Amino acid sequence: MTYRNAKKTIFLFILLAFCGGYIFNVLVTNNAKKNLPSTVLKKQNEYRQSESPVDFQAYANSTVINGIQLERISSGSLTVSSGSLLVSDPFYIKEPFSTPLTKNIPPGKYPVFLSVLNHPSWSKRVAFLRVEIAPKKTVRWEKARQTPPQTQTDDETTYDGTIMVDSGLISVMDAKTGSIMASQMDTFQRDNPKGSFFDQYLENLFDPDGLWAVFTPQGSTVGNSIIVSSGIGDGAYNVYWGFDDTNAISELIIDFQLFENGKCVLDS
Repeated sequence: MTYRNAKKTIFLFILLAFCGGYIFNVLVTNNAKKNLPSTVLKKQNEYRQSESPVDFQAYANSTVINGIQLERISSGSLTVSSGSLLVSDPFYIKEPFSTPLTKNIPPGKYPVFLSVLNHPSWSKRVAFLRVEIAPKKTVRWEKARQTPPQTQTDDETTYDGTIMVDSGLISVMDAKTGSIMASQMDTFQRDNPKGSFFDQYLENLFDPDGLWAVFTPQGSTVGNSIIVSSGIGDGAYNVYWGFDDTNAISELIIDFQLFENGKCVLDS
């Protein structure tokens, strides 16, 4: 083999190796995206909401809005041990994109209230979830953003305070509680590959209307999880921190987007 032919052979070998590696990376990346939960990326684009919240104070107490009854009910107390909160579809807590919120609150027990809409056609639906953190009146809100994971799993997921829901449920819990619950789910799925974690552990905990439940993972001494039916089901829902006039956190709100400009969207 001549020197010139040897150079051509080496060049072709390097070119083939580069092309092969590029194709492999494309296939792996595409396969990883296919393995993401079914509708998360799609919904992130379809349901992205603006920074402007509704007037949450108008919906804080039991009232009638445009002929629609809105009832304020207690859904128990949230026990927080680390101060780091996780808001997620409960069946996504194991996913890398389910990360704690960026702001922390003091450890303790916090009352949780739901604003429940009683619609003549849609029956009872949760319009807002509110975790009361401090007694002072809220004067402003901002999106409760999540902490991006240390290793980004894809280039389309954002962490701007919008929670993707595919199970019709959303949960609020201490981040440590989330880790314990995720471990319990893993153990259950390993031992019961065809079983349903919801049927086994959650279904019987819900109130008679099927709107909310308080779940304490097995072996947990650090906290519980408040699990709530999400508005009219699957979608993307915004989470907000409320702040008082001293700029201290006063509440956490999940908006299930049943009201817009003072009107119930179920009437449209």
